[in-house]
Amino acid sequence: MTEAKPSTPHPTRAGNVEWEEPLQAGDIVTIDQEGCIVAGRYVSRKSVMVDVQGQKRESLLHTMELVADCVLPNPESGQFSMTAGDRLQFWGSTELDQLLSRVPQNAVVRIAYQGRQQLSGDRTLKKWEVRLAKKNAEEEPWVPSR
Repeated sequence: MTEAKPSTPHPTRAGNVEWEEPLQAGDIVTIDQEGCIVAGRYVSRKSVMVDVQGQKRESLLHTMELVADCVLPNPESGQFSMTAGDRLQFWGSTELDQLLSRVPQNAVVRIAYQGRQQLSGDRTLKKWEVRLAKKNAEEEPWVPSR
């Protein structure tokens, strides 16, 4: 009779909880640059505690699967390209979080950054346009217009 060997735990599993691979700094992009437009299937939103100038605050991390190729701004190298099917993770902002809270999971959505609006004092608000696809992307391919 052979002895049963203890199973080695899978590095991305703990009990019945599955963990995604660790996030890398470059995996999360900023889409709040003039003219930035992304379109994809909205996968999820996740609340994350972040350190901002020594203070902890809650921020939302959004994930979408692109349905069209796009070029995104990159502060270090100018820009980089992503292709349809790539997963994109990006931080929200006050208005973007509010708009995306009304988007159902798996809906195809187009997000366009529209600049900043001056508020009272020194405050500004990032402005966004969020549109849902009119057609079900699974029935017929949908390509966003710019």
